[in-house]
Amino acid sequence: MKKATCMVLSFFFMFSVSACQTRSAEITYYDEAGNVLKTETVEADETPSFPEVHKEGYIFLGWFKSPESLERVDSRDGLSGEVSLYPRFESETTVDRYREYLDETNPVVTIEVKGYGQMKIELFPDVAPNTVRNMVHLVEEAYYDGSSFHRIIEDFMIQGGRGDSLDCAIEGEFASNGIENPLEHSRGVVSMARTVDMNSATGQFFIVHKPAHFLDGDYAAFGAMVEGFHVLDAIASVETTGSPNDAPLSDVTISNVSIDTKGVDYDPPVCYGG
Repeated sequence: MKKATCMVLSFFFMFSVSACQTRSAEITYYDEAGNVLKTETVEADETPSFPEVHKEGYIFLGWFKSPESLERVDSRDGLSGEVSLYPRFESETTVDRYREYLDETNPVVTIEVKGYGQMKIELFPDVAPNTVRNMVHLVEEAYYDGSSFHRIIEDFMIQGGRGDSLDCAIEGEFASNGIENPLEHSRGVVSMARTVDMNSATGQFFIVHKPAHFLDGDYAAFGAMVEGFHVLDAIASVETTGSPNDAPLSDVTISNVSIDTKGVDYDPPVCYGG
């Protein structure tokens, strides 16, 4: 009887220890070279310290579970047991991330934002040709004039282009939809917004404020900023309603959008299923 009681107590003790272990996280923070910066134990009701790290000439992107991971860790959720976290940085010289796609023959879009200034975006026909044709067509039709950046999430993106309903939805030019698109969602890159339907993009677009590589391969990136990063930063920092709408409390109005096609005549976009 004593033996059976001891076994039950032993099992209960082991279960209790296991339960405690799953509720806490032993976090080790590393630098880029793999050296330990600090360790900490975080209980279920605590938030990790996420130490500040700096690298001259680079933007800190956050902490990740591995140097290759695309999923940033910014809360206690999902952390238990032994956890290793690594910092990720991106060059402040943002244009270097997509310099290989820049070409003097590419069309350039100028977005005038009331009270903020202008942003210039170079479109990349070699990356997403039909998506570029769609943007060229809408700009030439003055579709964006008087619209706004209606969804803003600092450190992620600013989204605009919501206007009258459009009948032409275009095929999503990205890898998970079977179309090669190597352009990463780094700071300044412009990409198409869509619903869960991969071929539902019409006129709404977003500009990446801070790198969002988890979007790579799932959204049609088709151009990137070449001027006006201070305008992007100013818009991204406006006060909003917060989730789920993330609408600015004061209108961020796009007064005018123009385009220089460098003398090239672009055909209208091909509508999906059309």
